[in-house]
Amino acid sequence: MFIAPSVTPWRYQIPSGIEPAHNPGARLIKYDRTTGKQLDIIQYYVSLDVINADNTFEWLFGYNATSLYGINDITAASMDTLINKMTGANSQEFHKFVLWYNTNVNSTTSYPCDTKCYTSVMCGLRYLTKEQFESCIAGASTNGTAGLNINYLLSLCLMLPLFCILRVCVRY
Repeated sequence: MFIAPSVTPWRYQIPSGIEPAHNPGARLIKYDRTTGKQLDIIQYYVSLDVINADNTFEWLFGYNATSLYGINDITAASMDTLINKMTGANSQEFHKFVLWYNTNVNSTTSYPCDTKCYTSVMCGLRYLTKEQFESCIAGASTNGTAGLNINYLLSLCLMLPLFCILRVCVRY
């Protein structure tokens, strides 16, 4: 769910054009060093608009995941709670997610997300294999929903400590 932000604003080409620009970002993971429990994510970013206008580079605080999304921690159970709060393309939680997807770029204009986009994002959050993802998309086209798979949650439990190893971690 919390894909690593890019430190560069590089944009990649997609079949329908070029991906929107995004602000550089860095993320700290707060965790309990005794248990390894993931407690929070602290997101920082650099505003390309400010850099381009003022020629200054400054890391800005973006969010704490627990505060932004109203969750207790960033464990699999809390991620399940958060995903279940994302009830549609217009839900407040989903809008926050899309806003930060490109590290706080004005997502409502540069990265619009309609129902088809919502379904694609939700299936991507819930399923880790191409086959599961495609099945979710196909199921959503027939019944209008994107189902939940417990394998996603189990994989998340295994991946978050790895993300922490790959980034600077905040001591609890």
